[in-house]
Amino acid sequence: MLAIFLSVGCDSSHLLQKHLQEYQERMANVLDVEDPDKLTISLPPYPPLKDLKQNIPDTTIKLFEFYNLKHC
Repeated sequence: MLAIFLSVGCDSSHLLQKHLQEYQERMANVLDVEDPDKLTISLPPYPPLKDLKQNIPDTTIKLFEFYNLKHC
């Protein structure tokens, strides 16, 4: 039972919908226009981690060069 509450409580996807709906209602109120029915959100899926990973080339620096960097 606790695991269910934690998994539902940690799911923040409904918060985005709620915040955007509230923003839309406030904007309609300020602009004095009719409030649209419901805001629909269609976000693209998050890319897989293997697509986000970037290869960083290995760099080496000599100790003497490292000490000279503090003067930059």
